[in-house]
Amino acid sequence: MTHFIYTGFLGRGNSQHDNEWIEKRIKIFKDFTLKSLLNQTNKNFIHWVSWRKEDKENRLVRVLDSYLNNRGYPHVFTYGGLCLWDDRKRNEQVEFKQRLEQSLPLLAPFVKEEYVYQTLLDSDDMYRKDVVEEIQELPYKEKGAAGYRSGFVMNFLNNTLARWNPQTCPPFYTIMFDKETFLNPEKHYYYTHYHSHEYVEHFFDFISLVGKKFIVGIHDDNTTTNWGHRFRGDTIEGEYKLQRLKDFGL
Repeated sequence: MTHFIYTGFLGRGNSQHDNEWIEKRIKIFKDFTLKSLLNQTNKNFIHWVSWRKEDKENRLVRVLDSYLNNRGYPHVFTYGGLCLWDDRKRNEQVEFKQRLEQSLPLLAPFVKEEYVYQTLLDSDDMYRKDVVEEIQELPYKEKGAAGYRSGFVMNFLNNTLARWNPQTCPPFYTIMFDKETFLNPEKHYYYTHYHSHEYVEHFFDFISLVGKKFIVGIHDDNTTTNWGHRFRGDTIEGEYKLQRLKDFGL
């Protein structure tokens, strides 16, 4: 399959972010999210990062693109907006289709195989080193998806690590497409209009993957998640903590 790691960096909801916010989030992305992907045992993936139309000429975004190019890091930036259903927007039925129409054609040159796997990862979260390898071992099935049900949460401000035990399906999942469905905006829309990550396990033929293989990042710019969240479990210390961080490229 062609395997995209998908990160919707900007464009969720109607929020506006200035360059100070963008610069801070790019630093978090480079210091944490990117490190976890560079640490993958299987690097046969393409990192798809979506931005808004107005971000295309932003110097900070161009510098990040150059930084990734200089590392030889396989990635593609699109500027059509968020390529997931955005539950924070009105008129989303029309806008989601339009965003797909503007973005998917740019991905066509990268899709060489019969199937496409799209793995979700926010710009301030992380995957353990063996996640890409595990996902690519899963056989394709129509309307298939797979995801992790529990993981860790990390306070990036003080490096505190704790267990994370969601009661709903968290946004750490992979959707399986055939090539035509993935690249066709109309088919892609109907295949993925599940409205929120909580419903993925009901919308698809879902496989629950075993193990705590993601980290939710906490910092001073989170919009919906905080350190005091009810999903947070006990804090992890000592050698066990150091080994877990190493597994995530830290």
